[in-house]
Amino acid sequence: MSLQDSVNRRRMTEPPAVTCVAPPAQAPTLMLSTWKGENWALPWSQLESAQLIGTEGDQQLVLSFAKHRVTISGENLHELWGDVTRLRVGCLRDLPGEYRAKARPDAPFITRIEVEE
Repeated sequence: MSLQDSVNRRRMTEPPAVTCVAPPAQAPTLMLSTWKGENWALPWSQLESAQLIGTEGDQQLVLSFAKHRVTISGENLHELWGDVTRLRVGCLRDLPGEYRAKARPDAPFITRIEVEE
């Protein structure tokens, strides 16, 4: 095996350099973080409904909690849907668009998180 083959194999097993979603795990709380420094912790037990809107390139995931409505905008959010419906997302964060090139093309990429009371 050449050095290049070894490097390529290692890169395939390493997590991407930029990610908007924490690894799936049964989580009691959804942690939200924005690029601007805002942070929320919302208990999954208060989730009342979830809705996925839009096409693959431009999607919104709307989560309605007992006292908050969370709107997550981005790309490939359909990849999150199964984990959201099983409450298996621990952390979501948004990133500026210039980080998109550093993420896997098929990975969820969050461009905006809005939380309303």
